[in-house]
Amino acid sequence: GQVSKMTLHPLISGQGGWKLNMMEYTRSNDSKTRAVQTRQQSANQRQAVLFLHGLASNRHTFMIPGADVVGHFVKLGYTVLTPELRSHGLSKDDSGKLHGYFGVDDYIDDARAILRYWFELTGEGVHWIGHSMGGIIGLSLLMHPEAEHIKTLTTVASSLFYKGSAWARITPLLRVVGMLPSFPSGSLMRFLAPIGFRLPAAIDLFMAVSANIDGNVGRHLYRVNFEPIVKNVLKQVWCYAPLVILLNPHILRAILLVAFGLTHTLITINSNS
Repeated sequence: GQVSKMTLHPLISGQGGWKLNMMEYTRSNDSKTRAVQTRQQSANQRQAVLFLHGLASNRHTFMIPGADVVGHFVKLGYTVLTPELRSHGLSKDDSGKLHGYFGVDDYIDDARAILRYWFELTGEGVHWIGHSMGGIIGLSLLMHPEAEHIKTLTTVASSLFYKGSAWARITPLLRVVGMLPSFPSGSLMRFLAPIGFRLPAAIDLFMAVSANIDGNVGRHLYRVNFEPIVKNVLKQVWCYAPLVILLNPHILRAILLVAFGLTHTLITINSNS
């Protein structure tokens, strides 16, 4: 029988009428599935786990062939949500064009809209799991009213410091990117997909530690998991980080709340695996 079913939730966020895409994955409710459903799976089905991608990524981050995190949680009985922020994946504005007139704060507004939408729809909060920037946005949400809709918060490889990382190496490209509306990371990675993880290359460091990932999986992600980065966001993240990020009142207050145990459960996983 069918293990899961998929539902598309289109919602609107922010100025310019951005159409955000969120996929919902649940276990099939046919008789065969119900017959083998455990008590724990039945309890889990009443809980939603939301996975938010990182910068220049999309929902495919969590649906890797052979390591499908979404499928794993669905089999455990959870409802799984994979929203995509503006300009990522299927989330586009009314014009369908990518422009650079928004920043990280607009991503936070998108995330707030997603939480409000799900709560209005179901009356329930979510377990938030954010990869890279998705975890940083989760931290930022903790000082907004929508924080009450986050049951737990897990961050994966959500570093506030890029010094010495592969990402920091593209900072010199900002002068070139300044003449473009966006950095074409999606097109670049698709172009490099055939040679990804086959040759010693710095570009692979953008993905993961090479020894921790199968080459076929890495090349698959090259093809489907990268998006362009708009100019304003690129400047915010690399040109001014970590100073601006740490001085951002949303993130700073969230870190302090977590540090002193005054807010939600937080799990941090700093790893490129």
